[in-house]
Amino acid sequence: MLTDMVSGGENEAALKYLASMGAFMENAMNAMSEVAEPSFRIMMRYDRGILCTSTQNNCSGKERISGTSEGHGFGLKNIRRVAEKYHGSLTAAVRDGDFEADVLLFLEDADNE
Repeated sequence: MLTDMVSGGENEAALKYLASMGAFMENAMNAMSEVAEPSFRIMMRYDRGILCTSTQNNCSGKERISGTSEGHGFGLKNIRRVAEKYHGSLTAAVRDGDFEADVLLFLEDADNE
């Protein structure tokens, strides 16, 4: 179970990823402050060493997805760095007034590095 891995300190990738999620959620909160009816959804699933996270929040549509540390995107930069270090991926897009992001991490492989 992911919570056992994190609490036991057994997986550096999971710890780094969870720490970077704070900045990611802060970006979502900032984006939702500009819409009339904010909505945020997150789905996390851990199965056989693979962690999948999908998020969706509504936004004004003016946001840019740069992955730089200038304004919005700092959380994405950190998550992308962690995902790439551990052979995973980050995809992010703004579609129809919603920001959507999917992160895939291969945590069992990370333990062997």
